[in-house]
Amino acid sequence: MTYKLGQTIYVVKGNSVLPVLVVEEIVKKTLNGSEVAYIVKHKNNAPVPLADVGTEAFEDAKSAKKTLIERATKAINAIIDDAQKNASEWYTTPGLLCLTQTKETSTVTQVNASCPIVPVGPENRTFGDDGCQIVTLPDGTKARIRMG
Repeated sequence: MTYKLGQTIYVVKGNSVLPVLVVEEIVKKTLNGSEVAYIVKHKNNAPVPLADVGTEAFEDAKSAKKTLIERATKAINAIIDDAQKNASEWYTTPGLLCLTQTKETSTVTQVNASCPIVPVGPENRTFGDDGCQIVTLPDGTKARIRMG
């Protein structure tokens, strides 16, 4: 990247962004080509090579901000994905039964993840003579459940 003398650039150093002033440009010509290095100054500190300040320099604060937000978002997404993966591995209950109800039937199935939430109202419950709810298990067995 090319900078102008007197330009303020923004350098990422660890968890900080340092505004530095470009105070010198050094052009080194060799048989292999040209190399450009910059000397920058931060606050009232002595001038130092840009390479010694940080590994990433941006021409404006907006570009630095955009890059840091993208990195933070990626890191946060990785943390959340890892947490969700761990939760599904650690907290899955083998043999968990899920009650699924429709207006006509109630079924219980074995699941390895969370059940969908199904609203249960008076119109989609089947009750036995004793007030218990009647459900059909995966093997076809009818079960009576007292809820409440």
